[in-house]
Amino acid sequence: MSDNKQKADAPKPVPSKKRAFRFMAKLDFWELTCWREIIVPSDYTFLDFHFVLQAAFNWLGYHLFDFRLKSNGEVLKITETDTGAIDSIWADIFGSDRSEEVAASEILLSDIFPRTRTAVYSYDYGDSWEVKIKLLETIKDAALSEPTCLQGSGDAPPEDVGGEGGFINFLEIINDQTNPDHQETVEWGEEQLFERFDLDRVNQKLSEWRLIETLI
Repeated sequence: MSDNKQKADAPKPVPSKKRAFRFMAKLDFWELTCWREIIVPSDYTFLDFHFVLQAAFNWLGYHLFDFRLKSNGEVLKITETDTGAIDSIWADIFGSDRSEEVAASEILLSDIFPRTRTAVYSYDYGDSWEVKIKLLETIKDAALSEPTCLQGSGDAPPEDVGGEGGFINFLEIINDQTNPDHQETVEWGEEQLFERFDLDRVNQKLSEWRLIETLI
């Protein structure tokens, strides 16, 4: 697979400046590579951050999610219990104890970072995507109005592709026009809105993340 790394220019200045966090968000793959370096305002909630990550990795909010991290020596699970996601059955199978969960809409990034430096964002308990989040920098006066992707590399898996193994198989088929399943797989990918990584496209989605939140 090609390592299609792309890097953006610095965010264009805007009149209002605010505190922000620069994160590395990397999918926990065994064989593939997929990561995004993003700047996010510090006053976003973890629910906002969820939608930002959805936009950054071109996901559609079909499934449940959570953030797991350590804060003040305690392990926290930050999630949203009323998402309307289609795979709530997985939460029951894994025995989710909702009474111990912190609502993602009620906690700010600044409540956790920069005291905490790392977290894991889990999405789709069937395909089991895990994104390792690492705080790279706290920016006191960030000139941005919406989140920005500074650079990244690798295609993100489409919804319901079947984990990393399914994604590898998907990529092999769409890259091989002689494969008898090529056209059908390409069409399925289009239905799932799969896109090759393009930095400008990611930033377009990030600029529209509030619309994505409304649609989901």
